[in-house]
Amino acid sequence: EGELALPRSRYPWIKLWNDCLSDQKLRQLTNAERGLFYEMLLLANISPIRGYLMVTKKVPMTLKTVSNLLSLSSSDNRVLAKLIPKLVTLEILNYNADCYSFPRFEARQDIYPSDLTPNKLRINSE
Repeated sequence: EGELALPRSRYPWIKLWNDCLSDQKLRQLTNAERGLFYEMLLLANISPIRGYLMVTKKVPMTLKTVSNLLSLSSSDNRVLAKLIPKLVTLEILNYNADCYSFPRFEARQDIYPSDLTPNKLRINSE
């Protein structure tokens, strides 16, 4: 199996809201868990289906895929293994049909016309 490459995204950034600092659900996560959570949001942003952890439109990411894409260490993998069920219990992450998704991702990442200006959005042409 070859090394996985991070796909390019039409949206090279995500909106990270200030309320993350005081969100009661996120406050239940350790700093290490929160760091992985934010990185998982970035993976959901570059996914072929935004908000879902997908390799292709038909192939969901496994935890091993997430680990490989994020270059996680053994100790990071232990954090990830504890984080996933915690996020599901807190209803921050959904798990359906072998696929993880962030239920509020689209609402939190709504695209406004000003988001599509050339200074904010780089469309890769290859």
